[in-house]
Amino acid sequence: MAPTATTNGHQAGQQEIDCLVVGGGFAGVQLLYTMRKQGFNTKLYEAMPGFGGIWRNACYPGARVDSELPIYGLKFPEVYRNWSWSQRYPDYKEIRKYFDHVDKVLELSKDCQFNTRVHSAHWNDETSRWDITAGDQQNPTKISAKYFFLCIGFAAKINWPDIPNRDRYKGTLYHSGFWPEGLEPEHLRGKSIGLVGTGASGVQITQALGKVAKDMTVFVRTPNLTLPMENPKMSKETQDLFRDGWDAVYEKRNKTFAGFHYDFDYDDWTRHTPEQREAFYEDIWSRKGFHFWLETYADVYFKKDCNDTAYAFWHKKTAPMVKDEKKRAILVPPPDKAHHTFGTVRPSLQVDYYDILNQDNVDVISVKENPIKTFTETGVELSDGKKVDFEVLALATGYDTHTGGFLQIDIRGKGGKPLTEHWKEGCKSQLGLATSGFPNMFFAYGPHGPTAYSNGPSTTDIQCEFLARMLNWSKENNIKSIEAKPKAEQAFVKRIDDLSKATLFHQSHGWYMGRNVKGKPVQALNYSGGIPAYIKDLEESEAAGYSGFDAVKA
Repeated sequence: MAPTATTNGHQAGQQEIDCLVVGGGFAGVQLLYTMRKQGFNTKLYEAMPGFGGIWRNACYPGARVDSELPIYGLKFPEVYRNWSWSQRYPDYKEIRKYFDHVDKVLELSKDCQFNTRVHSAHWNDETSRWDITAGDQQNPTKISAKYFFLCIGFAAKINWPDIPNRDRYKGTLYHSGFWPEGLEPEHLRGKSIGLVGTGASGVQITQALGKVAKDMTVFVRTPNLTLPMENPKMSKETQDLFRDGWDAVYEKRNKTFAGFHYDFDYDDWTRHTPEQREAFYEDIWSRKGFHFWLETYADVYFKKDCNDTAYAFWHKKTAPMVKDEKKRAILVPPPDKAHHTFGTVRPSLQVDYYDILNQDNVDVISVKENPIKTFTETGVELSDGKKVDFEVLALATGYDTHTGGFLQIDIRGKGGKPLTEHWKEGCKSQLGLATSGFPNMFFAYGPHGPTAYSNGPSTTDIQCEFLARMLNWSKENNIKSIEAKPKAEQAFVKRIDDLSKATLFHQSHGWYMGRNVKGKPVQALNYSGGIPAYIKDLEESEAAGYSGFDAVKA
């Protein structure tokens, strides 16, 4: 039944607010807190039972962050001065506790509705507001909001593998993107386990389940060029010693390419002799974590001959970790058989990944050489006819990133145009924050931002502060609606593509370019110019009265 319209154009029974924020991760939390402080009547809807964003779904065994403390957090002193982490790279359970702390300190829950999924958001041309439905589809909550913020993250839609007959499998099947709450490795002890996928979640699941499995088969399409993680325990006393310097750490996030507290070497890599280069690589490798990825020569990501030296060093360090020759050929291919250039498919951090894969009860199968043909009732059948059986199958096949989550919601802009139609041939945006034809709709940590090329909170901090200033400016100038201009959007999409084409990332075959999802438009989904350049783009728009946006006065 169609809703009854009232005389002012609003639907009967709608709640009227200034801002609706969708998503309770870092971006959603910061927008709620910031917009509320600026006097906007703001509410947040979250589909999960609490704050934490992706960490509410990504509760698979071994799940933990790979940005070290304190940069993986909010920069508000009232939050970090009374919080201490227990380890350098916290697991999902501790990140949830951190969000509980954030909630308590910032008093967020009073303006939030959990277990509430947004189903539709339609721009009302008559009222210049968003008509939104959420919650129970039979008796939905209706909201009228002037501003609509999508803070759903870039990994909001599961990517199921393109393997026929999944419903034929009679064993137990899990996906890393929506793991059952409370299912721990001990619950799978003694089971025969299959694992498809070797991204970050695949590496972490292998490390956790390989220790308890009766036997385990890891299906590898693209080997993960992992880097060593060092994850020491961290006491409150130790953190107190440098807590006064955290302001400077958070400030430095805005000055480095990926929003970390270290950055690339931007000098010409050829200034080093081979011996000096080897010493440089040894130094950043010894620092563990992402230093070898994000503190290396910047030329690694622009010049193939430089990248070759980084791959060769990675291979030299990693190959000895894999004892079996067959497994080593699949997991650590030599430079002349590399699947891709170093670092242009996201590396992951590992603790004992190769130790687990060395175990006699763990088999490794290359699905590049012998693809999975179909699911069977008891496992899978490979292209050569070999059948592999297991009681439990874990799919670590990632997400339809950046745009997938947006397209799960029925979003319609001016004239009722669906977002699915507007983005049919690929995402379009102005500054990775808005898209033309959808007034007063903004997004953060999504397509065309530094997003996956950055530490998440670094990008959300920059984007949320910009959006807050823009909306405050709109309020002061009596702006009814503001949206991306089509020409500015076209120019920014070209800028995104040009930045990407200048790098080796542009040829990567994975989710950075959308190539992991069958039928998805292939395009640059991230801003590859680095955070300082992105901030400069935002500042130039703001200094010119938010150029690239069309503001309509009330």
